[in-house]
Amino acid sequence: MHIWRSLDEVPADLGPTAVVIGNFDGVHLGHRHVLSRARAVADERGLTVVAITFDPHPMAVLRPEHAPTSLTSVEARAQLLVDSGADAVLVLPFDRAKPDYAKIVPPLVQAEVQAVIWIGSGTAVTDGIKVLRKAGSAAQVVTLSNNASSGFVKALGDDSRGVILTQVFPSERSVSYPLVKEAMELARDKGAELSPAMLEGFAAAKVLVEAIRRASPNPTRAKLIAALEKMDRFDLGGLVVSYGPNDHTGLDFADLSIIGSDGKFKR
Repeated sequence: MHIWRSLDEVPADLGPTAVVIGNFDGVHLGHRHVLSRARAVADERGLTVVAITFDPHPMAVLRPEHAPTSLTSVEARAQLLVDSGADAVLVLPFDRAKPDYAKIVPPLVQAEVQAVIWIGSGTAVTDGIKVLRKAGSAAQVVTLSNNASSGFVKALGDDSRGVILTQVFPSERSVSYPLVKEAMELARDKGAELSPAMLEGFAAAKVLVEAIRRASPNPTRAKLIAALEKMDRFDLGGLVVSYGPNDHTGLDFADLSIIGSDGKFKR
């Protein structure tokens, strides 16, 4: 089993990889599903599966009062990741320091990388993309669905064109889904245009309201958790979510969108 504690320890001749990124504490069913998919793709294309995890847990740095108790040590987590399909594990430190793109971007440009995956949100991502483009790199940029908002596009300006974002919900224009149609009508009533991030928030609110209803009367934190973990095949409106004591995946849906020249998210 290969465990690397910094990027400097990653072999220069590692070759093409399939990378999965997350904290992966406990390596639950949702994590194993992601690793299984990465393993299948890697075997088909002759890639090495690398799992990237963090120490300490990001919440322990960002909001320590809400940091979850660790279920596994880093060593045990790495072994579970390998048992679930990873060939190697990269453990990276997590801190609040703003990325120093003046140091990060030049090696990417020099290596002529074809794609850069940005795990983050807000200015931590937009600032980096701007520096990358200013340095002359045309690498494909991919980032997460939490950046799928009009504010993200506005902050990037012309550099937003062609950026790919992962999506965990259908297109915000897919009115064949009752959930999307309902959210679109509510947004229109408020004079707003539905965005992917708004759709995610709307779905999350529906799940929370349903959990509170099931935990009533006199809902408590324990009752709310129990209600959520018993929520099996709850229909949000064309999208079904399910939870269990050992499975907090909820919705098994993944897609990609790309920002067009008009600033719209296209599928």
